[in-house]
Amino acid sequence: FIFPSVDCFAFYMCFFLFLSKVTATSWISSKHNMGFALSREVWNEIKACSKEFCTYDDYNWDWTLQFIGSKCRGRSWQVLSASAPRVFHFGMCGVHFHGSAVSCDPQVATKEYREFLKGKLSSLFPSSLRLVELRRKGNAAKRN
Repeated sequence: FIFPSVDCFAFYMCFFLFLSKVTATSWISSKHNMGFALSREVWNEIKACSKEFCTYDDYNWDWTLQFIGSKCRGRSWQVLSASAPRVFHFGMCGVHFHGSAVSCDPQVATKEYREFLKGKLSSLFPSSLRLVELRRKGNAAKRN
């Protein structure tokens, strides 16, 4: 993920600076496809587009959701996105993996994330949130 308004040199330092910050933006498949919730209203909109969802020729559900947002609904989904994640990606193998085979081990990743979060779990859910403006870098989402 990209932190919105700071150049961070160490993930662990910036992570805790951004726990209470959120951005409001349009759904971008490659940025908003992990660890999300939706309202019953949005679920009903997805169900109303079920034919398009099931027949869109793509193997990635998130790109299909982006497609039906713009084509079936006629407008993009809007999201409130945490600037620091609460969900971490353990599946670093395959197309997204750039490193040694050891780092690909989910047991190793679990240990690293637990160590990173040790003693800081209470910070993950602040009592208030602050809406920040999203600083755009580059162009829109790239397809996988």
